[in-house]
Amino acid sequence: MTGAEDRRAASTGHQRRLPRHLRALLVGLVLVLASVACGRGMEAGGIGSVPDAATPRPNAGAAAQGTIAALRDALASGGYDLARATRTYLPAQPASLIPVPRSAYQVRLADPDGGVLIVYEFTTPEAARAGAQALADYLSSGPGKINFAADTSFHVASLGSTVIMAWFSESQSADPLAARDAFDLVSTVGTEVPVLR
Repeated sequence: MTGAEDRRAASTGHQRRLPRHLRALLVGLVLVLASVACGRGMEAGGIGSVPDAATPRPNAGAAAQGTIAALRDALASGGYDLARATRTYLPAQPASLIPVPRSAYQVRLADPDGGVLIVYEFTTPEAARAGAQALADYLSSGPGKINFAADTSFHVASLGSTVIMAWFSESQSADPLAARDAFDLVSTVGTEVPVLR
């Protein structure tokens, strides 16, 4: 073997011997560093305070209006108002959801960056149920967990051909009592898919 072949063989052998848990840790570290490098950092609290998205996505359309109405009704029972968010948001999500049309809405709270939730619009109820499961699985995984504070609670649910995503972190919220109350009301809407933390 030449010197280059020896080095290539040694390098390949070293990669094969790297334990699986160390590979997962390295992948997680790379994702965190990439997130910080892109200026995203960790997702903030409220029910969905997040940094602006780098790239806007298509807005959800008519099919999402029934879901928005159901969310408004649930929040109104607690005295909260829901409006379309004034910024574009892109929370941590699986790659399969990135092209899906979605709209961001915000519960009016004392925390101006809190109360954000996302409604994704799929083509069919079956696709929405699969999308909700993919989102819950992602948020339960290592890459999903590192993008949110450790005390984050999630509501991932399907309703018709839509998927709702909301989250709450007391440690990251500037108005935790109201944000928790609003999150609990949002969590009554749709068929929930559990997120394991």
